[in-house]
Amino acid sequence: MQETVQPCEKPPERTKLFEAGTYRWSGHTPCVQRSYARIFVDFFWPLLEKVDAYPSFGIGMGHSMNEERIRYLNIAEDLKGKIARRAFPGGRLPPERELAQKYGVNRLTLRKSLKMLFDEGLIAKMGVHGTFIAGKAPVLRPKTLRRIMVVLAGGSVHSPYFGRMVNTIRSELSRREIEIDFHFASRPEDLDGVLRRNLTLKAIDGMVLAGYLTPSLLLKVKKAALPCVLIGLLPKADPLETEFDQVAEDSARYASDAANILAEMGRTRIGFLDGPPQNQWSQIARKFFGAALRKKRLSPVFWINIKDESNQAGMRAAEEMLSKSPDAVFIRSEAIARGVFDSLFQRGVRIPEDLVVLTFGHPGDSISHLGLPKLEIRPELLAKSAVELLVKRFENPSGPPKRLLVRASFVK
Repeated sequence: MQETVQPCEKPPERTKLFEAGTYRWSGHTPCVQRSYARIFVDFFWPLLEKVDAYPSFGIGMGHSMNEERIRYLNIAEDLKGKIARRAFPGGRLPPERELAQKYGVNRLTLRKSLKMLFDEGLIAKMGVHGTFIAGKAPVLRPKTLRRIMVVLAGGSVHSPYFGRMVNTIRSELSRREIEIDFHFASRPEDLDGVLRRNLTLKAIDGMVLAGYLTPSLLLKVKKAALPCVLIGLLPKADPLETEFDQVAEDSARYASDAANILAEMGRTRIGFLDGPPQNQWSQIARKFFGAALRKKRLSPVFWINIKDESNQAGMRAAEEMLSKSPDAVFIRSEAIARGVFDSLFQRGVRIPEDLVVLTFGHPGDSISHLGLPKLEIRPELLAKSAVELLVKRFENPSGPPKRLLVRASFVK
């Protein structure tokens, strides 16, 4: 019940008298006197307790303060005994909340006990890592990077390719004690809020951008002025991507390897089948595939590029391809290769007796079960290379952008 102040005929005196261990205010009613006493007990006494100053004047609390002092001294002695007996596994003390519940005290009282042990050099506090017995604390390496944001643009993290890539990035960052913040962005606009929030809070130190890259996405990242590594190429060559560190498939190398593999099999009528011709990786592959064949004194019997990368498009392209009477073909697109295989099976074409079909992809893709010879790019290699480039970028922020090309391996 709230106490009320009785009106006075004259203003009370504001002097405070100390008599016989009690506070008295002349001119005030007893209700007001009790209110002042409550203010002292509630607000000023804890301050005296914090500095270990126990007043000798009696207002009925000196006895309880002495009891609390005895309590945390006893807790400190008990903890000393357990430390001597090595009762804490790994040298780590239980959390404060757990210790406070065990001893039946609040955390403020427990912290006084821990402070005594700390002052005596018996324990060491490691922040969020916990409290350890002196000499048992783990050696923590300083984090050179606080947090890395990984953005998957357009691709699905549930696909084998991007799923393995993201998992490897997470594993590599964790091994280096770097936190990861994963985001999915199907459009450039989806990246705006993420970047704005993280930049405002200064929550990220760098980025890895993977998936289906576009110039608009790269512009958003460039404005963020953060170290960033790209995984992959833009569909069309753009000077903008040369401003970033980049990891990509070595299209020139695997195209040359494909031509050499087919030529070494004794095939002479070799064709090339791929998706949209405007993609820069398709242009690079076509250029070096033809150059490698010319070194073998061979010429491609056909170049076929399909705008629609799908199984249906591959089935339609198979008819045009067979009209050229090839004995081998390199198909760079996974979806098109599946359609070609289905069409050849329906037509009774024997693989590889009648026609060798060499494909390009990654482990676990949609054509892995077909048993076709394949040049594979492992997404794990791309992910590891991206993390290494980003770490090197933090070590040398002013260095020129680097591009690292990952070579495909041949799987029979």
